[in-house]
Amino acid sequence: MDDIGVRTYTISENAPGVLPGGYTFDASVFTLTVTITDNHDGTLDVQITRITKTLNGADTDVTSPDKIVFDNVYTTVDVTSAVAVKKILTGRTLEDDQFSFVLSRTNADGSNAVIVETVRNLGDAASFAPLVFTHADIGKTYYYLITEVDDKAPGYTYDSGSFAFKIEITDNGDGTLTATQTSLTEELGMDQFVFSNSYQAQGTLDFTVKTTLTGKALRPAHFTFYLQPVQNNGQPVGDPLLALNDGDGNIVFPGLSFTHLDVGKEFFYIFSELNDAQDGYTYDGSTYTVKLTVADNGDGTLAIGQYITRTVDGKTVQAEHLIFDNEYKEAPLADVPADEHKEAPPTDTPADESISPHTGDIRIEPLLALLLGSAVLILITRWKMIRKAAGQ
Repeated sequence: MDDIGVRTYTISENAPGVLPGGYTFDASVFTLTVTITDNHDGTLDVQITRITKTLNGADTDVTSPDKIVFDNVYTTVDVTSAVAVKKILTGRTLEDDQFSFVLSRTNADGSNAVIVETVRNLGDAASFAPLVFTHADIGKTYYYLITEVDDKAPGYTYDSGSFAFKIEITDNGDGTLTATQTSLTEELGMDQFVFSNSYQAQGTLDFTVKTTLTGKALRPAHFTFYLQPVQNNGQPVGDPLLALNDGDGNIVFPGLSFTHLDVGKEFFYIFSELNDAQDGYTYDGSTYTVKLTVADNGDGTLAIGQYITRTVDGKTVQAEHLIFDNEYKEAPLADVPADEHKEAPPTDTPADESISPHTGDIRIEPLLALLLGSAVLILITRWKMIRKAAGQ
């Protein structure tokens, strides 16, 4: 009977002193106005006549007891997952932004790849933007694939491999999430995703060497020339190469081949001519020193520079071409003794019956005697052969 009348009650949520991570409690206070009357039959009539909700100093009426609801919220902080790969390049210095890599999301079996991001390398690494996961991702697993873009740059070979991994999202129960990365590439951890590329460059050089000859027609293999590899101090390296001229004066040595391993190096060669003392010839006494420099064009080819110097008679000057100029002069006839130029003494034979006419200072009598002697010798030899044949 003491409860008969109007009573006021409040309902609120009992929040702990320290809230668990991720949880937010409802600070609402519900005030219930209850009217209690005696039914005079041993029972009481209890009626809720008003419900008021107070939150942040503001009162609102609640229409029914079933609207007395405390709304608690559990939230989590987004979690990020970093993904990166390593880059190795052999044969050339690796440069920033030289190679591209693609991160794709796939099904569990690797199908239906959808590109998430494409990035380029910075130094020997390529990092994708961190993957972000939210409260909505709790309990889910995502699958990814990383590949390299084949830009088909000349001289380069690209890594055709790929790396697969998955990320599982779990709730730590304290408002935080964990994104667990697991490599799906056999025997490789997430920190072992490495793309290996190589670079190769090649170049060849054919020396243009010529010879000329004045005073006589140049014939093939007329002269001999040498190519001797040397150190920068002139010391020979290995055996010299030998070449002969062709009919047009070209001197063809085997071509030289270089690779990317020669980039930045210098090579030296000496060209010379063999003086084999052929009669009537004056040989070009020049020697040529050629310095070659090798540079990389960056496209699988090499730039081979030449610097030529010519040394002759102890003087060295820069030269544009490799050319040997030879000369031929026919030796003059030997002088005839003075007494050979005297007139022959007169004879009694009339001029029109003479068998030894003069042509200048040259006499023909010895020539006629030689011819007659040769004819007699031939006849005797022929006669002996016939006798021998008859005897058989």
